[in-house]
Amino acid sequence: MPWWTFAALLALWSAGIVIATLMSPLIPWLMLGVLLAAGVVLINRHLAPLIGLAFLALLLGAGRGVLAPTVELPTSLAGQTVAVSGMVDDDPVAHKGNRRLTVRLDHVLGGADQTTSRLRILATVYGATQVHYGDLVLLSGEIVAPPRFDQFDYRTYLAEQGIAGVMPSARLVRVTAHPGDPLHMLLYAVRHAVIDAVDRALPEPQAALLLGVVFGYRAALPPALEQQMIASGLVHIVVASGLNIALLARLVQQALGRMWPRGAAVTALIAIVGYALLSGASPAALRATLMGGLVILGGMIHRQSHVTVAL
Repeated sequence: MPWWTFAALLALWSAGIVIATLMSPLIPWLMLGVLLAAGVVLINRHLAPLIGLAFLALLLGAGRGVLAPTVELPTSLAGQTVAVSGMVDDDPVAHKGNRRLTVRLDHVLGGADQTTSRLRILATVYGATQVHYGDLVLLSGEIVAPPRFDQFDYRTYLAEQGIAGVMPSARLVRVTAHPGDPLHMLLYAVRHAVIDAVDRALPEPQAALLLGVVFGYRAALPPALEQQMIASGLVHIVVASGLNIALLARLVQQALGRMWPRGAAVTALIAIVGYALLSGASPAALRATLMGGLVILGGMIHRQSHVTVAL
């Protein structure tokens, strides 16, 4: 089987996801695909197995797109002033005078009604009360759907993180200390140590820009600078991406390749996994880590790599 066959199947799987996401209803497009596949098979029956695999990849991708969970704030909650309780399930982001909390809700109280919810929201609270990852909080305020700006789709950006709504001016009613996941607590402790070291070494906004470019940590960026980067289309440089993963893996392998040939690849694998976790384990970083790990493993077993397939 040619080397490009697997790449073509992956491309068709991705195309199925795109079709299921953007082209609704799905049935007419699948019927068109069946007709095209049948036409190709009638012209050349030797291609029937390959066409069958291609159509199966397309169907699997479409199924993945249909089954993808949608993150959306219920209309019954949008614009309502409610009290919510839940757990802080991400590292709080501190700004001057306020902090942003990502909270996974367990209960929502609006008026006389109390409902159970597993939504995630982003709440902005003011004051000096310390809040940490894992703490149980009780908040009150207006909950709204994230806005969409001309230059930046903030709603989609938050939905990719599983966040359905925002509380722009939440009141922190109660905080109860609660331990979070030990692995996340360790990662956040290491991240804070790195941030503190960079802050001591560089002035602002250079320190914030370095943290954004190297670790994808946008929280430290001044709001004005972040808006300017969004407006100019440069915000992608402060996101942990495949380029960062590739550079780190290459640097580690080049540095250790001559001194420790057998351990260089393993060390590079550990380095890129640690980097992905330290940068927040975003989908882009995890995808890049998976692809980079496969390339490194292929080199360890002396398999020839193709750039097109790797991409």
